[in-house]
Amino acid sequence: MAALPPLPYDEWEEAKLQLHLVAQIVGKVSLGLSHPWEHWWHVTFSVSPRGVRTGPMPYEGGFVKLELDLVDHVVVVTTNTGERRTLPLDVPLRDFYRELTSLLAELGVTVEIQPRAYKMDADDVFSESARDAYDREAVERYHQVLLFSADVLEEHGGRFGGKSSRVMLFWHSLDLSLVRYSGGGMISSGFWPGDKRVRMPAYSSYVWPVPAGLREQPVRPEAASWSSDPESALVLLPYDAVREADDPRGTLLEFLQSSYEAGARASGWDVEGLGASPPE
Repeated sequence: MAALPPLPYDEWEEAKLQLHLVAQIVGKVSLGLSHPWEHWWHVTFSVSPRGVRTGPMPYEGGFVKLELDLVDHVVVVTTNTGERRTLPLDVPLRDFYRELTSLLAELGVTVEIQPRAYKMDADDVFSESARDAYDREAVERYHQVLLFSADVLEEHGGRFGGKSSRVMLFWHSLDLSLVRYSGGGMISSGFWPGDKRVRMPAYSSYVWPVPAGLREQPVRPEAASWSSDPESALVLLPYDAVREADDPRGTLLEFLQSSYEAGARASGWDVEGLGASPPE
């Protein structure tokens, strides 16, 4: 595997914000078209070799899928009737929004969305925003990190025998996530590229509800640490600690397993019983 790329938050903060807003526009199309599932799983993206994508979404004329192609830096709109259209990502946000909504209407895809940013570090109105900070090189590095992270999370997920989500990208937070469940509790593990509060890319794990004694549980590797908030159930591992490790994959798997075990044992889960058996 090629070396993992650097992804310093401060160097691509504005480009990351631009990509996040573009993802929210596409995500809101999914929200308007997809059949509802629990935990909002129906509106998440999956990571693909070329970027991130929705699933097939029904509309009056058939089915449509959208993919943010982070290799060619376009959004790809395909339908089951053979249509394939593309629009560039590296344009002002208002142009992307107007062109995408126009294209969908041309294809007969009728969808209404709330045309402004949702719960993020910006409050842009999509149709009015002149924001134009897309950075191809930074986005390509982010995509490589997503591919690596999603693959390791998939391997980690396969080691669990209980109810679990698939690996999903939540567009409202740009958070790559895998969630395990037992009883009424959940343990979520994932990756996010940073924000104004945590100004670094990091891997994370958190538990809900928060069990007593959670923060007394050990987590590995040494670079992992509990949040500075004494009431928080969040444990973090800086992305750079994985990137710079002799064995990045093994380091990340160690973090995912140890943070899961910390939450599961503190919550009283049957850790041994919930281990997955390999398929026969």
